[in-house]
Amino acid sequence: MRATASPRVVALVLNYNRKDDTLACLASLGETAFKNLETVVLDNASVDGSPKAFRTNFPAVTVIETGGNIGYAAGNNVGLRWAMARGADYALVLNEDTVQAPDCLDQLVAVAESHPDAAFFGPLVYHFDEPQVIQSAGGLMSARWRFSHRGQN
Repeated sequence: MRATASPRVVALVLNYNRKDDTLACLASLGETAFKNLETVVLDNASVDGSPKAFRTNFPAVTVIETGGNIGYAAGNNVGLRWAMARGADYALVLNEDTVQAPDCLDQLVAVAESHPDAAFFGPLVYHFDEPQVIQSAGGLMSARWRFSHRGQN
């Protein structure tokens, strides 16, 4: 466990023409109980006015325009490099259509801090339209790099 201040977390939200979903995601991040959080939106050349909307509605959020639709992995890698260069202890990679519970990040960080040898963690995910139904309870990675969900539906 960390003996000093709470770890620094950078939340990364990749966006491509999903302004309304991303605004809802940013609003949920703004309600998090976790205090040492910096939020970054990575915009893959949206043409729906997304970057301006994010800067207007969430001026404390950093918006990085990637310069093109470089895809999911490359877009998130821009953010991961940014977070590492600024000394983040953890990166929280969120899809733009994610709305998180206010205590989600506190719980993830607590588990991460108690398992320093682990590489990554993910929360229990519920369907947005059916909040009582689990979308995913994690997953397994095979030796051939195939991912399968656990607890789906």
